[in-house]
Amino acid sequence: MMEAILLVLTLLSIVKTKKWVNPASILLIMWVIIISLSRMGLYGLNATDEKFYYLIFIGLISFFVGFVLPKGKKRVVINRSWTDTSSFDKEDDMELNYRVCYVALICCILITIYKLKDLGFDFSNITLFGELNREGYGSKLANMLYEFIAYPLYNTFVCVTVVDFFFGRKDKWLIILTSFMCLVWILVSGGRIAFIRLLVSIIICMSLKTSAKQKLAKVFSNIKFLVALAVACAIFVHFTVLKGFDPLFNFYTDFAIQPKMFQYWAENINGQYAYGAASLFGFIYPFLYIVKNSLGLTQIPLGAAVYENIENTFNNWVTLGTSYRCNAYTSSFWYLYYDGRIVGIVIGMLLWGIVCKNVLKNTLNYPTIKNISIYILIMIGVIYSFTDMEFSKANYVLAFLFISKICFWQRRKRMK
Repeated sequence: MMEAILLVLTLLSIVKTKKWVNPASILLIMWVIIISLSRMGLYGLNATDEKFYYLIFIGLISFFVGFVLPKGKKRVVINRSWTDTSSFDKEDDMELNYRVCYVALICCILITIYKLKDLGFDFSNITLFGELNREGYGSKLANMLYEFIAYPLYNTFVCVTVVDFFFGRKDKWLIILTSFMCLVWILVSGGRIAFIRLLVSIIICMSLKTSAKQKLAKVFSNIKFLVALAVACAIFVHFTVLKGFDPLFNFYTDFAIQPKMFQYWAENINGQYAYGAASLFGFIYPFLYIVKNSLGLTQIPLGAAVYENIENTFNNWVTLGTSYRCNAYTSSFWYLYYDGRIVGIVIGMLLWGIVCKNVLKNTLNYPTIKNISIYILIMIGVIYSFTDMEFSKANYVLAFLFISKICFWQRRKRMK
């Protein structure tokens, strides 16, 4: 019954937005799959208390309400081509600053290489790096540059470069530097995240095309694109195999354990309330980090318990059944539950739905490279709700700042 209602709401969101791919449809269908797989209890997965399924259900309903209820001005119909955003950019007189982007990408690559060198990278066990608490390894300088510059820049350009490819001038240096950045990023993340986020960006850009079939055919007729896609898929499969699990078990683990992980960590916060600090920790952590290191403190001055509990979900491996020892995957619902239990889930998901609605509306009305990039970043947060709350990470929050204030500049007006 729960899953059926969510499927109906998925269809309503598609009708409302006239877009198959929208924040509500993606979130709802993804969680229908997760809930259904979790209830199966395959591979010895322990059963989840029904209470937590209902908390997730209530959160999804709240998101949908926030997504469809806010009313604003009627959507402006854009009668211009989506293949060239030069006319769109005139809406706010902003354009992509390619020289700044080149410098930023080079900085991201160099910092990532420095971080790898600092960690003592070893090609013989690349997947190990995906399991490390990277802030606990290496020097303070390497950790700071990685967390507050390199990682946010990665989140920035995995969106901006793809948007420029589909809607901008397809700048070759931007593509080359971003590709190299992703290859280096695989080494420091020890997994598939780089290709997953690139694929997400590509799919979302395609979903925004007014003539999707023709554009899709044109893209896939490009030999260079097909070769790059084949290489990316090969690397993706390679890293999946390196995990050492049966592919079906690996897939099931990725999309079934969230309710049980949510239950486990919800029962291990010892009556604490974060009052918004857990889900929005990414906004306050940079300031707390600066204060901590400036004063030489052993821990951050505020929210130390919140930070510790969040870190525990990533660093502590728990047993969920006969075949499972897992970390992370608490989902965004745990963060909101930690903030304020059911009230935190309802308010948090309602506000998140409103934000997604406004960002989508702004993107449809004014589809500039900047707005589309922000929309993709928002969508990445929605999709990754099955792992954690992206807004709890400084590297995700700072990416919005980099897109808004660094990648674009005011176009100079010519004197007549």
